[in-house]
Amino acid sequence: MGRKGKELSLEEKRVVINTFESGTSITEIGRLLKRPHSTVSTFIRRYLLRGELENRRRSGRPKKITPRDYRKLERLVKANRRDTLSDIT
Repeated sequence: MGRKGKELSLEEKRVVINTFESGTSITEIGRLLKRPHSTVSTFIRRYLLRGELENRRRSGRPKKITPRDYRKLERLVKANRRDTLSDIT
């Protein structure tokens, strides 16, 4: 099962932290926000470990074509509209 739909908005994250620090239980916070207590619990655990509200950046694979390469390719295609792909390459 995917994790789509369980993401908390930044505003919800602030509410979770404020209500948690005021002593409200995780289950009660989940009921207030109409979110699963597991989502609230996972977020609070991550917040206590890292001290940040934002999600971590994901590295991912670098792009094959840079923005500069893309612009050059676009100019080539526009200049020679009738050329085939093999002619352009």
